[in-house]
This record gives sequence, structure tokens and C-alpha cells, in this order.
Amino acid sequence: MAKNCSLIMVKPDAIQRELVSEIETRLKDYGLKITRRKKAVIDRKTILRLWPMIYRQTTLERSFNYLGGMPLPIWLITGPNAIELTLRVKTEMRALYCTDKLHTLFHCPDTEEDFLREYDIFFEGEPLPELS
Repeated sequence: MAKNCSLIMVKPDAIQRELVSEIETRLKDYGLKITRRKKAVIDRKTILRLWPMIYRQTTLERSFNYLGGMPLPIWLITGPNAIELTLRVKTEMRALYCTDKLHTLFHCPDTEEDFLREYDIFFEGEPLPELS
């Protein structure tokens, strides 16, 4: 079931560049639906939970300076092959709009395992939706 769910954390550069509606449109074009929406303020602890491979303090601070301080949209995405298709949207959008490795429009999990871990970070205690 988890392969039919994904998450998106919209990053500040997508918000500032007014690309949020384009992300939504591309998801819809692939038959995906935003099932839940919330906002989260990202702190250092959340960054380390999302990306446990961050070992350097400078990388953590750079990530926090980029992501922290403002509420970011967090979306639960549902639909057939949601992880694969969300990754496809990410690749397409980044090819068009990204200028560096930090400002990458949005984050989404790469695997079902990552999805389940990240779902617990952002939607702790909320059951996954029933999908037909």
C-alpha cells in the first residue's frame, strides 16, 4: 500500500518562485491526488530525522538556514505508483527550474521505507488513508 502513497515537502524556493500550483498541476496530470495538507516549521531535529546522513554541522546549519523559520507545506500524495510518479515530477521540475543543489523545489521520499519513516515524522499518529 505504501507504494501508492508519497509525501511532498514544498521548499522555500518553490514558494518564492510561485511554483506551488505548477507542482500541484503536474501531480494531477499524473493521476495523483493531494489527500492531506498541513504546514510544518522545520527545525534542526526534523532535518536530522529526514536526512540522517547529515554529519557535518555546516551542512546542518546550511539546511536549517534554507528550510527553517517558515511553515512549509507538507502534502500526502496518493494514487497508483505514487512514489515513482512523484519522483518523476521532481525530476521534471528540477530539470526546468533548479539552479543549484540546495534550492531544489521540493522533497519527496525515494522508497517505500523512506515514505513510512517520513510519514511518521510529519503525520505522527495519523493512520494512512484507505486506498481502493
